[in-house]
Amino acid sequence: MLTFFAYANPYQQLAIMAKPTYFESGELEDGGFDLTTDGVCGYLHDVIYITGFVQLTTIISKKFWYIYLVILAFAAYKLLGFVKGFMSLGLEGPKEDEKSKKKREKMERKASRPKFARTTN
Repeated sequence: MLTFFAYANPYQQLAIMAKPTYFESGELEDGGFDLTTDGVCGYLHDVIYITGFVQLTTIISKKFWYIYLVILAFAAYKLLGFVKGFMSLGLEGPKEDEKSKKKREKMERKASRPKFARTTN
């Protein structure tokens, strides 16, 4: 039953993403999502491949079911990075190396100098 949902859910999501939409006149409005891109689409493909691998290898040993933990570990890793990104938002400024710091300071000094217009008589 677990592998059924591991196949059905990603296939359903991919079908929804790839479904084209049409105007009322019958013209194509949107051709659907490009399924070769990375991101969620790539993750869904990975789940399908891992599920196929687990189904085939559990013929050899039941311990291959633990490979599903890879999906959960990766999801937790991504979610943790996402949450950390929101928590550190605005707390720290961007790190600046010495060379770019000197260049920025030089540009600030140059901008703060008074500018004189030359006039010809």
